[in-house]
Amino acid sequence: MKYSGNPLRPRTLLMVLACLLVFFPAMACTIFVLTDGNNTIFFNNEDYSNPSTRIWFQPGGEGFYGAAYVGFDNGWAQGGVNTKGLAFDWFAGGKVDYVPDENLINAKQNACQRMLETCSTVEEAIVFFKTYLEIGFSEATILIAEKSGASVVIGAKKGKIYFEKSNQNAAIGYGLNTFNKLHGGEASANLADGTEILHQCVQKGKYGTKYSSVYDLKTGQITINQFLEGIASVDFNLFVELEKGGHYYDIPKIHQQLEAPLMPLLFNQTRLSLYEFDDISAEAPEIVEIAQKLIQNVAQGRLQSDMFSEVFWNSFKEEEGALKESMVPLGELKSIYLIKQEQQDSLQVNSFITVYENARVLMQISFDGRRQIRSIATVNAEVTNTKAYHDLLDTGHSKFKMKDYYGLFGFGVFMLVLLTLGVFLNKNSKKMAA
Repeated sequence: MKYSGNPLRPRTLLMVLACLLVFFPAMACTIFVLTDGNNTIFFNNEDYSNPSTRIWFQPGGEGFYGAAYVGFDNGWAQGGVNTKGLAFDWFAGGKVDYVPDENLINAKQNACQRMLETCSTVEEAIVFFKTYLEIGFSEATILIAEKSGASVVIGAKKGKIYFEKSNQNAAIGYGLNTFNKLHGGEASANLADGTEILHQCVQKGKYGTKYSSVYDLKTGQITINQFLEGIASVDFNLFVELEKGGHYYDIPKIHQQLEAPLMPLLFNQTRLSLYEFDDISAEAPEIVEIAQKLIQNVAQGRLQSDMFSEVFWNSFKEEEGALKESMVPLGELKSIYLIKQEQQDSLQVNSFITVYENARVLMQISFDGRRQIRSIATVNAEVTNTKAYHDLLDTGHSKFKMKDYYGLFGFGVFMLVLLTLGVFLNKNSKKMAA
């Protein structure tokens, strides 16, 4: 993953943080399912500001189903469909009161991906979310449907999650009124009817519809539309694509990429990337030692200027106290693993998995030729301790929580980590998809 953006001063980052706390009501997707007893088709409009959209195919393996996922360039699936004919997508309807049960289990990274790769029916999905933590319910509602036509809407009310099951057409999101008007309870489960409804629900503007995805839950047919761009739709068959191995397409360039060699899954698209990786620490122990020293110095509030390039140091030193405070919710650093090294122009970029008492973080540190730190970026993160979320709420640290689903990243630790470690902010990454 390459860096983008410009260095941000920590003080500026605090201002960015404040801006990100504002909820954007325009971020509201349209999701619905049409079923008639014979066919079941799942429809979604993805409304957001990030134009860097992708679809990727993850083959199944021992203990998990193959699936197609849709989302953005951060690799956090916003929706998808599996080989059993189960599909999901989210609608960001605004923050609601939700306090997860402390007994819920951490599902490891994106809970919805874990659900889709292990569940074959709506009932199994309901059991999953009664067992595993999904903090996304604090700001969003999910629609899950299976090939039989059964579906469930899951959200939160009065601090608890609720489950609304159905065996008929169902819809949530921005286009709900349009859906009710157009289908009138009579729409058959066919692609043409649903596509017309989807088209009528398209939003324009900054938070407009970036792509539309359609899944035939019985046949595995997938259709990707880009209505606003006037680009011809693209059809896939889930099973055919999975036979090709793991790969992805950039939706805006999908027609060109269909004619090119397959692009293998990126690191942030691979399943359980924070847990399953190759540790190459033994190949560069001195680099690992520098990274560990950096984290310890930040946590102790004792930054050392000789570790950084001059320009970077001038940006980093001003908020030493705030950086130290923001490390507290992460807990003690337990281990650090070097997983990748690459050369980008004159910089050596090193990727690390850092394991804390309450979180896991994928971070990148780049060095110049004198082995001074030139940049630090947080690529992915999650809280691994359910109790830590309640502690964040109790101590007020939850005010830092980023308004992002991909990135609820477990209770908003992403922004805490970014505040602690990052001076690079990818303008087009991280979002709470509608």
